[in-house]
Amino acid sequence: MVPVNLTLPIISFTSPTVADQLRSACLEHGFFQLVDHPIPQSLQDRTLSAMQSFFSLPTDIKMSLKRTDDTAGYEAMQSQKLEKGTIPDIKEGFYCGREGHVFTGTKFVPSGAEARISLCS
Repeated sequence: MVPVNLTLPIISFTSPTVADQLRSACLEHGFFQLVDHPIPQSLQDRTLSAMQSFFSLPTDIKMSLKRTDDTAGYEAMQSQKLEKGTIPDIKEGFYCGREGHVFTGTKFVPSGAEARISLCS
């Protein structure tokens, strides 16, 4: 059996070698924790809360915000593959940002009564 390294790399945003450390973590682990960054805890908390609310919605509502070639948005479970010919990733995601394909502002979606979901704004 191949030994598994379960150590999560912790990388300081202020390190002079942050880029090299991020590259190494991505190549060797696929995950990392970034610390000492300028993102306020309040924004992190609001983002986590919005994502928990979003991902708990029924699939048909999430699919109404589906990612396309032109816009960011929801990506369903097993809709992404790392490489052609491999099994799909067992995850769902919501993509947003300031550059490229962007999902910004608010979107009204039904969930019994109308609910306002603010994502990436």
